[in-house]
Amino acid sequence: MGKGLRWRGPVLADDRGTIRHLQETVTAGGGVRVGEGAVCAIAPGWIECATSGSSGAPKRIRRTVASWTTSFALNAKLFGLDARSVVALPGTMAQSLTLYAALEAQWNGAALVDLSVHRGDRHLAHMARWGTTHVYATPAQVEVMLKGQGGCPSLRYWIIGGGRLSADLRARLALRVPQARIMQFYGASETSFITLDRGDAPEGSVGRAYPQVEIAVDAAGELRVKSPYLFTEYALGSSPDTCWHADGFLSIGEIGHVDAQGFVYIRGRKGRIVQVLDHLVSPEPAEARLADWLGCDVAVVAQPDSLRGARLWAMVGEGPAPEAVEAALVRLRQELGAVASAHGWQRVAPFPLLPTGKPDIRALEARL
Repeated sequence: MGKGLRWRGPVLADDRGTIRHLQETVTAGGGVRVGEGAVCAIAPGWIECATSGSSGAPKRIRRTVASWTTSFALNAKLFGLDARSVVALPGTMAQSLTLYAALEAQWNGAALVDLSVHRGDRHLAHMARWGTTHVYATPAQVEVMLKGQGGCPSLRYWIIGGGRLSADLRARLALRVPQARIMQFYGASETSFITLDRGDAPEGSVGRAYPQVEIAVDAAGELRVKSPYLFTEYALGSSPDTCWHADGFLSIGEIGHVDAQGFVYIRGRKGRIVQVLDHLVSPEPAEARLADWLGCDVAVVAQPDSLRGARLWAMVGEGPAPEAVEAALVRLRQELGAVASAHGWQRVAPFPLLPTGKPDIRALEARL
């Protein structure tokens, strides 16, 4: 593929043929567009992939090849990726995280293993069979993978993207693969890497700035990012929260702050902040705590209220008993206060998820 991408490593397992098709497209020198599992050639020097759709209708991102290859070389050093590595792909190419992992592995000469054709609870067994050393996965994928038996003794790095591991899930993952380093990054389809947590981030933080990333916070508390990894434009769709600034910074509607040690804390998406009484409240801190405590799918959504402006409700998936949920809501009010906590809760089964494994907020709002 023109302007830097190359295919160097073997494919150990690819039952769908999608990786083979990606290999053919890269080798032919064209650009790559991936959506809904299909790989298409586009103009050289470009990559197009879909967003997660967690904040609305999925969009298609257009970025330069260089915006990804720059981090390929950095990650080779950070994660020890080389020709001796074996990278497992639990997701499909329709997920930008999976596409990134596949192209990065090949850039560094690593072998690829496609796990997407197997049941999630059998992924660890297949990873062990192929001697997997690295895996990129979302928290939702991790949860399913841990339902299976055994571990993967060859694994050296478990890299988390597409969401934050709850404390409970991280602890269970560490027990299953104790020899592997768990690294978490925070970012978005538009920005790629923003921060990296190497395991030293304080509670509530998403880590420090990833190499070559500048992070600024404006007067409204919105994060702005400048780096070599930013996207170029939307090839399909748009977002009212995405804004390019004259100084080269990009904002995507994330509210947060950076402490004196450089650790970044995310309050939530600007588009999800609601007014409760005279306060502006993000439901995402309540979501994170409930997910930690209950160990199941949870989302906190807003219901319009003529007196309060909005009321927050916890939408809870299968698993915890009603008494456990009620106790968690009491604890939530003690930690966050009544305004920022859920007013009540509702059981949702089956729990609606996006293809990335994130809660489908629009569907949950409709259920409420």
